[in-house]
Amino acid sequence: DAAEVLAVKRRLLAGYRPSCPVERVAVDVRDPAGLAAALADRVDDGDRVVVVSEGLLPYLDAAAVRALAGTLADAAAAVWLTDVVSASSAAQMAQLARSAGLRVELYGLDSLDVFERSGWTVTDYRILPVPRRGPWPAPAVRHGTGGAYSRQVVDGVLVLARG
Repeated sequence: DAAEVLAVKRRLLAGYRPSCPVERVAVDVRDPAGLAAALADRVDDGDRVVVVSEGLLPYLDAAAVRALAGTLADAAAAVWLTDVVSASSAAQMAQLARSAGLRVELYGLDSLDVFERSGWTVTDYRILPVPRRGPWPAPAVRHGTGGAYSRQVVDGVLVLARG
């Protein structure tokens, strides 16, 4: 997060103690070299690291998500918890923002390939329970007897693991 955002989080969470070591780092995740340097300063070989990103990916285009996934994979992060939105949800959010007079660019994902091509494996996928108009898309629906699953992105939370 930005340094200003982290300062607010520190102030608001001052009375709470985490149950595990937590380090919040002020770094621009759109800068792969800066992110890699920040991680290298904090992660030793063999460290088990959990990266949590919330409300971040919809603000990054596909190339930036791909770069982030690759940088985190190279930094020996073992588990990544993140939320994802579909391209259609991102378009709807951007439209709502525009109707409120806000200019914001939002991106969603059409596929989970952006993670898997960087060496991440989706180990859990929880659909967000938000009300929607129209029918729900069917994530992870088996097609035929071959065991193939739908690759459609549905708004949710992912647990990604290396390898």
